[in-house]
Amino acid sequence: MIAWFKDTVGVPALPPNFVECNGQLLTDPESLLDGQLMPDLNTGIQRFIRGALASGTPGGIDTFATASADNAGVGPTFNAVTTDYSPGAVPLPPYLTAVYIIRVK
Repeated sequence: MIAWFKDTVGVPALPPNFVECNGQLLTDPESLLDGQLMPDLNTGIQRFIRGALASGTPGGIDTFATASADNAGVGPTFNAVTTDYSPGAVPLPPYLTAVYIIRVK
């Protein structure tokens, strides 16, 4: 997966061997991924990619948000993260795991 600045003036159209990560079912008999659902990173919850030892696991808090607080007028405003502190909760925004690689040749 790579980032693509789709709506930037001068950026070429998506080549035919790529698809957007919108959760669609790939129907391309010439692809090894034919019949599989593509990751949904652009619609719905719009997850971030998080490095991991295995790929494809969603996580984080779907309702993750920040809020401004003003210390009741006593100090400067600050951003507070609203999270789920229940046992086992991961206080991170919505993510999908991916194994990062690096080209060496």
